[in-house]
Amino acid sequence: MTANLSGDINECLTDNGGCGDPALFACRSATAAPPACEFLPAKDHAALTQGITSIDVGSALPSALVVYGDTAFPVAVDAAHNAYIAAARVGAGKVVHYGHDAFLGDLLYADLGAATLLLNTLAWMSPAKKPTVGVQPGLYVLAEFLTRHGFTVRTTTPSNLSGIDVYCMNSHTDYPDADVQKISAFMQSGGGLVSAGLAWWWGNSHTQAAENYPGNKYLRTAGIGVTTATSDSLPDRSDRPISPVALSDVFHARKALSRLVEHVSRRAQLPFADQDIAADTVVSAIDFFPLSFTDYFTAANVLKEKTAPVVPTKANPLFVKDHPIKRLVVHIDHKYANESPPDEVKAHLAAADFPGAVPAGAMAISKTITIDGNYAGRDSRFGFAGPTAPVWRSTGVYAPAGKKIHVKIDAAAAGKGLAVLLGAHTDTLWESNTWSRFPAISRSFPLDAPEIDTASAFGGLVYVQVPVGSKLGPVTVTIEGGVGAPLFQLGKTPLTAWQSVERSLPGPWAEIASDKFSITVPSAAIAALTNPAAVLGAWGGILDADADLAGIPRARPRAERILVDRQISNGSMHSGYPIMAGLDVQNDLVSLSRLMAGFWGPLHELGHNHQWAPWVLPGSIEASVNLWSVYAYEKVLGIPRGNAMPDRVADLAPAMRAKRIQDYLAGGANFAADWKLWTALETYLQLQEGFGWEPFTQVFKQYYADAPNTDPTDDQGKIDRWVLRFSLAVNKDLGPFFRAWGFPVSAGVLAEIGTLPAWEENPMP
Repeated sequence: MTANLSGDINECLTDNGGCGDPALFACRSATAAPPACEFLPAKDHAALTQGITSIDVGSALPSALVVYGDTAFPVAVDAAHNAYIAAARVGAGKVVHYGHDAFLGDLLYADLGAATLLLNTLAWMSPAKKPTVGVQPGLYVLAEFLTRHGFTVRTTTPSNLSGIDVYCMNSHTDYPDADVQKISAFMQSGGGLVSAGLAWWWGNSHTQAAENYPGNKYLRTAGIGVTTATSDSLPDRSDRPISPVALSDVFHARKALSRLVEHVSRRAQLPFADQDIAADTVVSAIDFFPLSFTDYFTAANVLKEKTAPVVPTKANPLFVKDHPIKRLVVHIDHKYANESPPDEVKAHLAAADFPGAVPAGAMAISKTITIDGNYAGRDSRFGFAGPTAPVWRSTGVYAPAGKKIHVKIDAAAAGKGLAVLLGAHTDTLWESNTWSRFPAISRSFPLDAPEIDTASAFGGLVYVQVPVGSKLGPVTVTIEGGVGAPLFQLGKTPLTAWQSVERSLPGPWAEIASDKFSITVPSAAIAALTNPAAVLGAWGGILDADADLAGIPRARPRAERILVDRQISNGSMHSGYPIMAGLDVQNDLVSLSRLMAGFWGPLHELGHNHQWAPWVLPGSIEASVNLWSVYAYEKVLGIPRGNAMPDRVADLAPAMRAKRIQDYLAGGANFAADWKLWTALETYLQLQEGFGWEPFTQVFKQYYADAPNTDPTDDQGKIDRWVLRFSLAVNKDLGPFFRAWGFPVSAGVLAEIGTLPAWEENPMP
C-alpha cells in the first residue's frame, strides 16, 4: 500500500483499487473514505463507433434520451445537445438504445452508418463469437438484415431468452412486470440488449414517461431514459456527425449537474460552452425525472441555493442563451411549481410582477356555480384553432399565488376528464430567446375525485376544463380559498351588478364573455367599462360573420377566447385557444369604438381559427386567413377593403394591390417562391370580386363533408382539389386564371374544367 499526502493509504495503487479493468474504470482515492470507481466510456465508445463518421436519420425524428446511470454514456448527440443513442454496461451485460424504431428497421438499408453501428454493437456485446440474436416478433427488416450478415436469428419474446446472446426489441411494447424483470436479469447475467423506440408520440396521450413509458421500465436498470422530447436534425440536413471520441461528461445528467455545482461553488471553473451543454443536459433530466428521484433533485437544489433567485421581468428580462445556469434555475423552479403537492406550493418571487398580486386585505371566498359539462369539440382539421383543447368554463374566482384552493364537484362528474386550471396564461416561452416573465405560469389539476386541493405558485384565474366529447350535462362546482375576480357573462350578469359590484372585485385579471367570444384582460382595463354587453354584442357580430363565411353554424360549440399577456410564444398575436395578444391591446379589446373603427389583428387571428387544413394551399396560411378580416370589415364594420389597413400603408389600397400583382408577374409568377402573404391574398380577392362571397362558403361546406381519409395528402392534391371545386362552384373554366398565377395545376384537372364556360372577365393577363 502507498500513502497519499495526507497520510491515508492510497488503495488505488493496488489492483486499481478493486475497480476492475483500468481501461474501463478509474480509481479515485478519497481522504478517509473508500476509493471511488469512475466509469471511463472511451473504450466502449470507440468499439461502437468504429468506422462511422455520421448517421443519416432521414425523416426519422428520434426521442431525446437522458443518460444518468453510473456506467451509461451517450453515443450520439444532436446539435441541441440531446443524446439520441446511448449505451451502458449492466452487471455482466450491455445495452444500447436508439431513440427511434427506424434504427432497427429501414435505416439499416438506407444508411451505412446506421448499419455499421448495429454490427459494431453486436460485436461489442459478444466479442468472442458471433452471437445468437433474439428478435422481437414483428421486426422483419431487422431479422432479414441479420440473416444476410450471417447471424443465427431466433424470433422470440422476453419471456423466453434461453440460449440468446443478444436480444433486439422495440421500446414501446408494454410487457408485464415479469417480462421486464427477465429483461433486466438477462442483462445482469451477461446478455446484450439492443432497444429502439421513441416516446414523443406516446407522450401525446400519456404522462410521466420516466415511470410509465414501457421502455423506461427496463432501461432504468441501465440509467438511460427515453423522453417525450424530440432530437431534431439541422434544418437543411438529416445527416448527423458521430464523434470519434467519447463525449464529454457534460452530456451525462448526473455528471453535468455535479460539474455545475462545482462551478457555482467556485471549486472548479467550467468553460461557458460546457456550462451551456451541461445546463441543457440537466434541463432534460429535470423535465424527465419525477420529483420522487430525490437524490437528483437534492443535488439540483444545492445548485439553486448557490445561485441568486431568477426573476425575469420586463425591466430585467433574462437573455436565455447568455445565462445557461440561470436558465437551469428557472427550470428547477418550474419543476417544483408544476409538480409539488398543493400543500407544498409556495408563491414564486416572480408572481407579484406577473401575472400580479392580489391586493392586501382581499377576502377569501367560497363560490358555487354550475358549469356546462358538455363539449362536442371542434374538428381537428381546424388546425390553427386548438381544436382538440378542452374548453374553459369561467368561474369568476382568482387563485392567489401560493394559496391552496379547494374544489368540490358532483360525485358523478369526478374522474370523467374534468380539470381545474389555475392561470389563464397557458402560453409557454421555453423556445423564446428572451424571457420578460416566468416562462410557464399556469397549472392544471385533474378532477379525479369529488374534492381536490389545488395551488399555483403564480396564481391566476380559475377555470374548469371540459374535454372534447364530454357529456356530463350541468355540473355543480364549489371553489374555496380564492378571491372574487371581475366576470361579466352576457345574458347572465345584470349590468347593474357589473357596475356596482363585479368590476370592482379584487382579482387582478378580469373577463367579459358571451357564448361566442371571451376577452381576458387585466382588471384595470375594465375598471371604467360601464357597458360590456355592447362590446360583446359587437364582437358577437364579428363571430357570426366569421361563421357565415366559413359555412358553419352561428351557434358555436365553444366561445372563442382572446387573452393578453406580457410576452407570448410567437409574434405579436397568434391564433389558437385562447388567441394570444400583447398587453398593448388590453384597452382596445374592450373598447367598442376601437373595434368599430377597425381592428385588424384580432380579426386576422379569428380568421386562422376558421381555416380548414385541407383547403389551405402551400404559401397561403397568412393569405386566405385575411378573407375573414375583409369579410368582417365590410359586412359588420362597414369599412371597404381599400380602407381596411390605414396603419399598414394601405396594404389593400387599389394602387398597392395593382403593383403587387404587377411585381409578381414581372418576377415570372413563381408560385413556389413568391405566392404568399399579400400577393397570395390577391388571388382570393380577385375570385371574390368576380363571383362574390357565396362560392367560397359553398366550397368550404364541400370540404367539411369529406371524410378525413379522403383529404389530399400532398400540396398537388390540395391545389387540384381547390381549383376543381371552385371552378365547378362558379361554373367557369378557371384554368387560365390559376395558370396565370403560376399554379401547378395537373393536366387532368385542367382537362376536366376545360369543358366549362370560359371566364370572360378573367382579370389576369
